[in-house]
Amino acid sequence: MMPKTILACVLGLSALGISCSSMSGLNLDIDTISPKKTYRVIVEGRGDPPSMFSTVQQVKLRALKGSKILLEDEKFYREEVDHLFSAEYPQYEWLNESVLRFGQAGSTQFRKDKLIILNRTGEHIDVLKVEYSILNEKLLVFDLAPGASAELKVILGSEHGTDTSPSLFYTAYSNGKSFNGAINEWKRGAGTQMELSGEILRP
Repeated sequence: MMPKTILACVLGLSALGISCSSMSGLNLDIDTISPKKTYRVIVEGRGDPPSMFSTVQQVKLRALKGSKILLEDEKFYREEVDHLFSAEYPQYEWLNESVLRFGQAGSTQFRKDKLIILNRTGEHIDVLKVEYSILNEKLLVFDLAPGASAELKVILGSEHGTDTSPSLFYTAYSNGKSFNGAINEWKRGAGTQMELSGEILRP
């Protein structure tokens, strides 16, 4: 039989290995720059609390325009270890110079539809954080001027049908302040392709 002290050491090292492995999964570092290098987004995930025994991942986000910090979001994402950010949002891509998407890779089975978001707040929005849940998507829209619009491409169709009235939840950051809202009223565009337009309004 294995001596008790050796067995205890083996079990201890095994537990430490599992903890370290779990901790490495909690760590996340993304640093991405828009195609024309206007914006930079840094995403950092760590255990919460920051120890090898953490079972929760806390993800922070920082968005910059040049050297100017547009947004620091300490609570961009927070979930248990079995819902790591890298598993829930495995892909990130710049849809254009001012829209960054985090989400699933998607499926070629379903086309991406066009959502037009209009800024009707009368204020310049530095960063608009949009969340849409069918494919677990988070989108960041930068520098949305009063009256301006942003075009998003999302998958509204699934094996259960097409979501003709999607609910998008957003947080708008403007001049150091923020407000939340939802878009669930849409106008249908002309043509065969699904095209919806909705408005961001000041609460």
